[in-house]
Amino acid sequence: MILGRISGPTPEHTRRHALYEEEVRIIVRDGHPLTTRARIDLSNLLDHTWILPGAETTLRIELEEYFARHGHEFPVDRVEVTAHLAVLRLLMETDMVAALPGLVAFEPGLTALPLELDGVRTLVGVTVAEGRRLSHAATAMFAALGEEVERVEHPGFGLAAGASGASAGPTMTPR
Repeated sequence: MILGRISGPTPEHTRRHALYEEEVRIIVRDGHPLTTRARIDLSNLLDHTWILPGAETTLRIELEEYFARHGHEFPVDRVEVTAHLAVLRLLMETDMVAALPGLVAFEPGLTALPLELDGVRTLVGVTVAEGRRLSHAATAMFAALGEEVERVEHPGFGLAAGASGASAGPTMTPR
C-alpha cells in the first residue's frame, strides 16, 4: 500500500483510491517580507529564491506550465529539494518560497501567500496491488485515513470521488 500523490495513468496491476484533492499554494515562513503585502501576483515572487521539486516530478512539470501560461520564465534562482524536512527547514530559516500542498501552511511557523496557482492541484490517495488482499492493519489504516479526510475541514480539502479514475471508497478486503 502506497500513500501519496496520484498522477498520471494508473499503473497496470494496481488500484487507486482517492482520499482528497487540495490546492498547491506558495508557502513562506511567518514574518517573510511578502506576508505584509495585501495582494500578491507571480511577478512579486520572481526575485526570491525558490525551493522546487526535481525536474522529473509531476509538480515540477505543472509549475513549469503555470509559469509559461502566465508569461514568465521559470525561476533561475532555485534550490531543488525533495526531502520534506529539508524543505521545511529552508522555508523556516530563509526568505525562500516554495509551491507545496496547501496543508503545509498549517505547519507552525509557515503561511500560505494569497496567490492562486490555477490548474496546480494535488490529488492524494492510496495505491494498492490489484488482486492482493490487505492485512487487517492496512485495512484499518485505510479506514482511518478516510475518517480523517472527512473530519478535516479546510478549503480545498475534500473527498475527490472518482477523480482521475480513482475510486473514493475503501473497497479493499482484509486477508
